[in-house]
Amino acid sequence: MLPDPALHPGRHRLPGANVDDVLQWVGRYFGFRTSGVRGSFLTARIEQFLAESGIHPSDLLIDLEIDGATRRRLTELVTITETSFFRNPPQMEMFAAEILPKIMETRRRSGTFRFHLWSAGCSIGAEPYSLAMLLLEGVALPEAWDLEILATDINTKAIGRVEEGVFTGRELEGVSTARRGRFFEALGSDRWRVIPEVRRLVRTAPHNLAGPPPPGPFDVIF
Repeated sequence: MLPDPALHPGRHRLPGANVDDVLQWVGRYFGFRTSGVRGSFLTARIEQFLAESGIHPSDLLIDLEIDGATRRRLTELVTITETSFFRNPPQMEMFAAEILPKIMETRRRSGTFRFHLWSAGCSIGAEPYSLAMLLLEGVALPEAWDLEILATDINTKAIGRVEEGVFTGRELEGVSTARRGRFFEALGSDRWRVIPEVRRLVRTAPHNLAGPPPPGPFDVIF
């Protein structure tokens, strides 16, 4: 529900505000590029939001400052949650074959059995769960280690998908048959859920990348 105009007399302080003013607010708040193709995409989504809500841009700018629900709704509309498991295979292969073994060996020698990753802008969870699978495949006796993947995104609806850990067969196209059999359980109706062993490695938190980073330290940031 939007704030009562009577309780916020300053709501109409910007009668001349337009879509471009909202676009600039979005750019500052999210750290988004507002020019080119990205700017056109954001403008279209903002216009959609204004049309669906029936609110004037001047009122929207004020609501975005004072009303968390309005920010969440606009966030869900302007952020892109398209992702895939094991996206960018060369990156994942280098992590699994080179980076992970080197760090693990260094930690074993020092007696520090801790390895923390940060998946920034994790969307619905394909990246953090891909990393979790690589950790379980590449770390001997993972139960003896402090392993954690912090999965963050500004879109709280996407964070909810990470916490649910349920994906469609189409969303699992990047997962091999062997990995699907080992790390997922079938729920029927072409839906699959990550097993608890994988889920335990992933911790979620809302986070805006335009602000300060979450508390670390992190060994690797994706």
